[in-house]
Amino acid sequence: SDDTTGGSEIVMSYDEANGLGAFTDTSVLIYGQIDHRALDSSLGQAGLVGDPNIRVRRSWDPQDPDSTLGLAATKSLLGEFAYRVGATDAITVDPTWQAKYIPATRELYSGVGVRAQCNVVVRADLQAALTDVANAGLGGLIDLANTNTYGGCFGPRFNRISGNLGFLSRHSWGQPIDMNTLQNCQGCVPKMNCTIVRIFRSHNFAWGGNFLFPDGMHFEWTGRKTDQLAYPSRYCPNPVLPTTESIAVPAPRSTFFDVGSDVWVAPGDG
Repeated sequence: SDDTTGGSEIVMSYDEANGLGAFTDTSVLIYGQIDHRALDSSLGQAGLVGDPNIRVRRSWDPQDPDSTLGLAATKSLLGEFAYRVGATDAITVDPTWQAKYIPATRELYSGVGVRAQCNVVVRADLQAALTDVANAGLGGLIDLANTNTYGGCFGPRFNRISGNLGFLSRHSWGQPIDMNTLQNCQGCVPKMNCTIVRIFRSHNFAWGGNFLFPDGMHFEWTGRKTDQLAYPSRYCPNPVLPTTESIAVPAPRSTFFDVGSDVWVAPGDG
């Protein structure tokens, strides 16, 4: 079921997968009654723990603030469309779906000045996030010329893995927004202000900086607020304050973020 597999829609034999060009296992799902310690011991013995190119998720792990929606959930919330793959892996989507969910052109988001063509379901949360970024005095950290030209939301394309096998980018739904693309190449150490990251988490977006293949430009709508989830993120972890039953008092100045330094940069960048 989709609940078990996270939204996968087809299961096939290895021979059938090889016929499509899927010659390498890219993920494994283990389910059933599992001895947690025995599983972790086996993973460690197989060298699957500690490798930066391998990510192990456990159902008993804390909830990751930057986890994204499964494909089934995305289709349920943002609509499902038919599509045709072009020669360069750009896709053409069903015009009826596109007219319902995607604005005809880039729209202006007030406060910061971002212009983007985003799914109408995402629009209110994106405006709220950008308004908070502006109110925090951080609007200048968004490279508008770059974001409004090379960034944005809607960019339908087929991400080909091998042969005829691949998957649709979530940009095909106008679900994520990319910003500051020049400073945040895919696979590089992300360079994004962490206060901006946490603002977006508070308005139902996951950040791509903590993906297995880092994508620091990428903020993907999930419909869930995650800025208070305690999780050992590699970059921009949430500073979750302990809960008490006492009357709230102003926090000491030292607990506030230093806007000038609260950004992840590559070694040597200062």
